[in-house]
Amino acid sequence: MGINSELPLYTPQEEGKKEKEKKPLLVPKGTKDWMSLEEIKVPETFLQFIPIIAKQKAVEESIEKNGIVDKPIIINPDTHKLLDSYSRYYVVKQKKLDCVPVHY
Repeated sequence: MGINSELPLYTPQEEGKKEKEKKPLLVPKGTKDWMSLEEIKVPETFLQFIPIIAKQKAVEESIEKNGIVDKPIIINPDTHKLLDSYSRYYVVKQKKLDCVPVHY
């Protein structure tokens, strides 16, 4: 009687890790919709700057803890132009997340 190599081998600790990965996605307060980053138009004035490191770190911590930013990105509903929250947009883009919560 040998070991069946087709069955996955894992420890109970690994099973717990899989359960943690499946936690529900947080919906930040104020979210009106979800939008892909490609749909958001960023004004040139924002693109000239890199957000300060402290703001980037705060956004990164939120993403690591919750899987998404803690507050929605503020956009114009008609033009999809970014109005505020460039720090969140910048970090989300760096992390290559597909969608973000938005507020109009």
